[in-house]
Amino acid sequence: MAKTLATEKGKDFALKALAKRRQENSKKEKINNSSLLAGSAIYFYCISCSGIADILPENYFLSTPKKLCDECQALKDLGWLE
Repeated sequence: MAKTLATEKGKDFALKALAKRRQENSKKEKINNSSLLAGSAIYFYCISCSGIADILPENYFLSTPKKLCDECQALKDLGWLE
């Protein structure tokens, strides 16, 4: 029973932190990759909270950029983010 309560409290805390990240990130200006100089790193944003999910070099075709930041990926792995 205590484990269930800890999980529910943890889930509640994590979802409140997600809401706070979404609010904070909505106020931040995103980097426009098309305005960067050639050879600059490319920024990819989380589809859940709009925070930076990945920063890859210009020739990133060798790897797939993350769609979720680490925090949101952890929530998804726990089944708390759809």
